[in-house]
Amino acid sequence: MLSQFFITDPAPELLVNGSYDWALVLLSVTVAIFASFFALQLREFAQQQRHTPFYRMALPASAAAFAAGVWSMHFIGMLAFSLCVSVDYDFTVTVVSFIPVFLATALGFHLLSTSDPSRAKLALSALLLGAGIGVMHYTGMAAMRLGPMLGYDPLWFVVSVLVAVILAWLGLAAHLYLQPTGRSTLGQTGYRILSAIVMGCAVSGMHYTGMQAARFVAQSPVYSELTDNSHVTDLALSIAIVSLLLSGLIALLHSVMRYRLALQQQLITQSRLEAVLNTAVDGIITISAKGQVLSFNAGAERILGYHRDEVIGENVKMLMPQEIANQHDNYLSAYQSTGIKNIIGSGREVNAEHKNGALIPIRLGVGEVAIPGPKAHVCRFYY
Repeated sequence: MLSQFFITDPAPELLVNGSYDWALVLLSVTVAIFASFFALQLREFAQQQRHTPFYRMALPASAAAFAAGVWSMHFIGMLAFSLCVSVDYDFTVTVVSFIPVFLATALGFHLLSTSDPSRAKLALSALLLGAGIGVMHYTGMAAMRLGPMLGYDPLWFVVSVLVAVILAWLGLAAHLYLQPTGRSTLGQTGYRILSAIVMGCAVSGMHYTGMQAARFVAQSPVYSELTDNSHVTDLALSIAIVSLLLSGLIALLHSVMRYRLALQQQLITQSRLEAVLNTAVDGIITISAKGQVLSFNAGAERILGYHRDEVIGENVKMLMPQEIANQHDNYLSAYQSTGIKNIIGSGREVNAEHKNGALIPIRLGVGEVAIPGPKAHVCRFYY
């Protein structure tokens, strides 16, 4: 079996040599880098959500993004290689070749999902990713159906796997440990792009080193076969487009998960805030910069006699005597135009108007808080 897989001394006159379309080679490397960028982004998100339900979606999505990039890069690279013989691919083996790199990537990314992954886990993850890339490549090569016999040079075979593992280690290390500093000209995005470039080079470097290991041996010295390769560029572009669309869908999934997480956190924060407000003894009212009441707690209901549904959305001046209401409108207008804070951060004795029309002396304090959107004022009072 190994004697058929490894070819150590082929007859030179039986070797069939190929050539590359360098535009397609560049396309294959670009696809690998783009896929690596999206995969590493999702891996980082998965790490942040290690103990949430989002992890179960983010981790497989990141592994799928990387595996799709490896798979697409491989077959674009194969289409870039012209052997001047008729080449076909076994559909089942071609599909199966996706599975090893997906599983290896998922396990490798899972090992790095702790808050501070160790160097041992980094090395094991790089080994898994490099092995997954290698198995995908050589399984994809096994899917080829062509006239010449296919074997590999043992030395270049080992080098191809080492290239994948070492560059995967460098890419993961850059992704995990390189962070922007005060003197750095690269921001967070810059370091992510750098990591993706290294990971993309791990994928494409393994592929093209593996192709250097490949030996295509004809059955006779006069072996020759004419082929029509006019469809190759179109097919390669189609694979690239599908790969980029898949990366776009995964990026969209990433955005949706981030949006759902932000919404969930906002709802939790809002629930906690409402619990604090509703259990406070003091009256607490939150108003917008235009004076519109945004929240009205139970303490305010008890002190002023209004139910929150009667006040929410109305102007807060309905709770003030007329002379104070006019001053409040002028204050808000002046604050919006000048930004000068006259009462924010200080306490004062004022009168509030009860629902039954009675004036109630209260001690009022006004603060400012940033909410999603414009700033709001928080009015806290008691009597």
